[in-house]
Amino acid sequence: MNEAMKKDLNQKGFSLVELMIGLVLGLFVTGVVITVFMQSKRNYNQDDEIARLQENGRYALQVMSRDLSLAGFLGNVQIADEISLSGLPTNAPCGIDWHDPSESPLNTPIRIFDADYPSCLPAISGTQVLVIKHAKGTPSSPGSDKLMLSSNGKNGSLYVSSTTSALPNTQYWEFQVHGYYIADEDNDGIPGLYRKRVVASGGSLAIAADGELVSGVENFRVTFGLDNSGGDGIADTYTASPSATDLDIAVSARLDILVRTSNPDFSYENKKTYYVGSTTVYGNNFKEIKDGVDANQGRFYGRVFSTTLQMRNMAFRIQMSNLTP
Repeated sequence: MNEAMKKDLNQKGFSLVELMIGLVLGLFVTGVVITVFMQSKRNYNQDDEIARLQENGRYALQVMSRDLSLAGFLGNVQIADEISLSGLPTNAPCGIDWHDPSESPLNTPIRIFDADYPSCLPAISGTQVLVIKHAKGTPSSPGSDKLMLSSNGKNGSLYVSSTTSALPNTQYWEFQVHGYYIADEDNDGIPGLYRKRVVASGGSLAIAADGELVSGVENFRVTFGLDNSGGDGIADTYTASPSATDLDIAVSARLDILVRTSNPDFSYENKKTYYVGSTTVYGNNFKEIKDGVDANQGRFYGRVFSTTLQMRNMAFRIQMSNLTP
């Protein structure tokens, strides 16, 4: 027998034991790889959801706080009583009669509803509705069918513009009325921050919907600082449940917005407590509603975003109203 044949006879395959050990080791390595992959994917999804939450929270805070800071701004008119409403249409969108002094956009720059919401702002029960009224921050040109505030520096007029022509020595601002509320009007099971506006339409006043501004907003609350000392512009007391009289002397505001993620994390159970102004919200109550059924309750992350701001136009309004003729 030659050497080549001897080598062929000495070659052997794997034994059954060796094969089984190899399979076990292979399965172990595969399991480790799958576990690492799944953990990495979970971490990525978690980071992505939290990043979206933070982005949504910052944007909601930015939009609402800017609007609040402009509340009561009347262009270059110093006293609201110097503004005529004679050019304002008499129809009352959303059931609000702007010719009624108690509802006038000039006399009520801010309105808060904790219940009995206006018909056009169908908020989720237990949340708050915030209505803010002011002239736009920068002057603009008049236009056809626009809600405008015009002023010659002393007297002014709030009216629906029907022309693009401008009078000499007159400035113009678009007048804005924004209503913020929490709802789920797109029926995706997740609450969000919605906004509607009062606009001019066909020579009358109408309600226009901006739709969902920010998804995942669970709640918001505004706490107002009140100037009880007679118009020095400094908050002396604070209230989370202001009356109409309180809002007349509000000079600062703390805005708290609770935002949660839109997609559930089935490996997470939210047991946190969130303080939104004077309201307490529990993370294990976060849920989505699918076909009228609560789902994935307590499987969402959440965070409260807060800011405190001065309402300088409101303070100026108080000071001007306290001047002796």
